Amino acid sequence: MGANNNIPAVSPDHFSACISDVITTMYNALSGLIVPLVMFMMLVSIILFIIGSALRLKSLRQMGGGGFIGAAAGFLVYMALPAILGFVKTLSIFLR
Repeated sequence: MGANNNIPAVSPDHFSACISDVITTMYNALSGLIVPLVMFMMLVSIILFIIGSALRLKSLRQMGGGGFIGAAAGFLVYMALPAILGFVKTLSIFLR
């Protein structure tokens, strides 16, 4: 089977613009939803951790701790999106 040669090459500027648009669209779409969702997930995780500690259930404690760490990591990625976007734009300048 031969390769399809009809796919055009993409310049770093065009790639950077497309990635920037996608990240900006995601950031704007999720901006009103992320903080309440993270707070809810952290609350549920803390409750699971407390119940797991009180009942001495290791799996419930791990679920609570993992959920808390996952929610915090997701929130940090969300907060870092503008910096990531700036890095992608800067990287595209150097790749010219």
